Amino acid sequence: MSGVVEVDGLKEARQAFRDAEGKTRDLSAAHRKVAQLATERTKARAATGTRQQAAAAKALIGRGTAAGADLAVRNTSAVPFGKGAFFGSLRWQQFPMWVGNTWDIEAGDGPYIIRDVLSDRSNIEDFQDKFLEEFGSALAAVGLDIAN
Repeated sequence: MSGVVEVDGLKEARQAFRDAEGKTRDLSAAHRKVAQLATERTKARAATGTRQQAAAAKALIGRGTAAGADLAVRNTSAVPFGKGAFFGSLRWQQFPMWVGNTWDIEAGDGPYIIRDVLSDRSNIEDFQDKFLEEFGSALAAVGLDIAN
């Protein structure tokens, strides 16, 4: 499953951040900002999808951890059809065709609407810029700097 954006030198920067007594909550906050941006963009795009996808946009949630930014789809009592609207189904006809559990977003495979947002080059650049801005602030707080 390829929905991952690789940033050269990030592993080394994370290690330097930890060595400089950086708090993982600062790193989580940087990832959370990226996840929130991805969630906002996906919700906006879902509004142009089917009625079901527009209603299921409430099921999208962005989370940030020290390890990365995640965009999740959940089924809630308010939106019990969230996963079906974005991932499809083999059994239930009211949902689009199931996308499977192995896909490559860059190749155009994956969850409906979400794949369009995450594979859009301008969005990827915005996500990277947002992360570098937030991570740069976290690094600066512990006395480190990102060299361009």
